[in-house]
Amino acid sequence: MLYAITLFLHAWLRWIILGLCSVQLIRSLQGMQQDRALGPLDKRLGLGLLISVDVQLLLGLLLFGWLSPVTDAAFADMRAAMKYAPLRFFVAEHTFGMVLFVIGIHLTRILAKKKPTARAAHRTTAIGLGIALLIALVSIPWPSRPYGRPLLRLPVAEHPPVTWVPAPQRTGSAYT
Repeated sequence: MLYAITLFLHAWLRWIILGLCSVQLIRSLQGMQQDRALGPLDKRLGLGLLISVDVQLLLGLLLFGWLSPVTDAAFADMRAAMKYAPLRFFVAEHTFGMVLFVIGIHLTRILAKKKPTARAAHRTTAIGLGIALLIALVSIPWPSRPYGRPLLRLPVAEHPPVTWVPAPQRTGSAYT
């Protein structure tokens, strides 16, 4: 039950983060173009994005380390899991991409705060959020992918067990 609730929260928080990131990116581009000072809304959006991303990271780590049957299956035989695209995506690619996203959001905020002018802060925010958003969009398991997840996840009490066929074993080596 804890797995289902955590996965539900993790899936829905994604939309809040994508929305906050997009709105802040648009406001930064407008602020840079109009040479507008950083207002209270810009600061609240940045803080809200940062808090949302940190909560999402904690939910993701909880899933990754303790709750997910997907990572349990992968950790049982990591060599075979790396040869199977859906498991490799969740164990390595999604995790690495999203950690880069979190680092990018934090670095963007830190660097933007140190800029001497509002225009420079808007520019730094726009560039940093643009790069971070691209990383996130590539790292999300969209439904069109073979290992995709639904766009809107509903909480369910039980998930079916993860079943997968490990990669075929090689009988010999090309180097022997």
